[in-house]
Amino acid sequence: MANNNDRNILKLSKTELVNYNQINILLGKNGSGKSSILREMADHPQNKPGIVRYISPERGGALQHNSSVLDAIDSNPARMVNSRKKNQCLEFRTQSAAQYSRLEYIVLREIEKDKRKDHDYDFYRYLEQINSLLENIEIRRTAIFSKKGFEVYEKNSNNAHVQPIPITEISSGESELISLAIECMVFEMECESDKENYLLVDELDVHLHPDSQVKLCEFIINLFKTKNIKIFIATHSTPILAGFSDELNVHVGFIKKGQAEVKFNPISEEYKNILPVFGAHPLSSIFNKNPILLVEGDDDVRIWQKVVRSSGGAVNLYPCAVGSETKLKKHEEVANKILTAISVIPHPARKNFHLILDTN
Repeated sequence: MANNNDRNILKLSKTELVNYNQINILLGKNGSGKSSILREMADHPQNKPGIVRYISPERGGALQHNSSVLDAIDSNPARMVNSRKKNQCLEFRTQSAAQYSRLEYIVLREIEKDKRKDHDYDFYRYLEQINSLLENIEIRRTAIFSKKGFEVYEKNSNNAHVQPIPITEISSGESELISLAIECMVFEMECESDKENYLLVDELDVHLHPDSQVKLCEFIINLFKTKNIKIFIATHSTPILAGFSDELNVHVGFIKKGQAEVKFNPISEEYKNILPVFGAHPLSSIFNKNPILLVEGDDDVRIWQKVVRSSGGAVNLYPCAVGSETKLKKHEEVANKILTAISVIPHPARKNFHLILDTN
């Protein structure tokens, strides 16, 4: 992986990544090559960066402490790295539970060395950050000599007689949030401040409701805001793109199979206007099976919405306001980029009918 810092270029064996920023979203359909790019970046860091960590897309296992897994990671750190190089890592969450113990150790060591002059700094801040991602449950530290690491409780259940929830009874999405939060925090603590570090996350959105995806994006933004870290997230989830859309240090690149260059660009106003069409807004639905109608303003949107409602199903369009007639062309270009990267092959009856311009 050759790195040209002056031009923000990463040259890989088959693809060149251009104009990347601190956080970079690689958006494309399954089979477009997203995972291959991230794995190559993880395997061949020729520019000698700091920490490079790849998080595999299919993250299995139970989120519970296993002392043998922790011992294996401590005795052979490469074991965990190698197990994650494939799409399926069957013990990923078990490794994350082991990583929790490592996180606790690193934080307590930092406190002991008094590297942080903030006297209110303690490990509970990290628990609070993890729990901010969770709606119905929370994790709590176990007794200091316990080997469990943490336990799960119903949110705000402070009664001393309340029993912890068995880890097998929490949802896949909840396990995923806890696991990814731990992984990100350990990475943040281990990063080398004098070097450029890389976090490569494959399919950040797996098992997560759109609202949880957005929360996780906010978590990542806040955790790495001041760090010398480059983050690349491969996904085909538009809620992930929406979750990062207000950040200036976030760029997005669209990829198709066989593409030689992926150019990353800021998330513009055009992207923000178009994204709800694809379900990136919590109040919207997935409309990418219907043609998009780009219109000038909100009055046009209301007119076309009335046409759709009164047509009895004869008209299926999703109107999207762009602000003015002069902005129609730019929105058309952005919509086509997104459609190419994430949309399924259209129904034959709708071929070449995904995008309509209302220029009246």
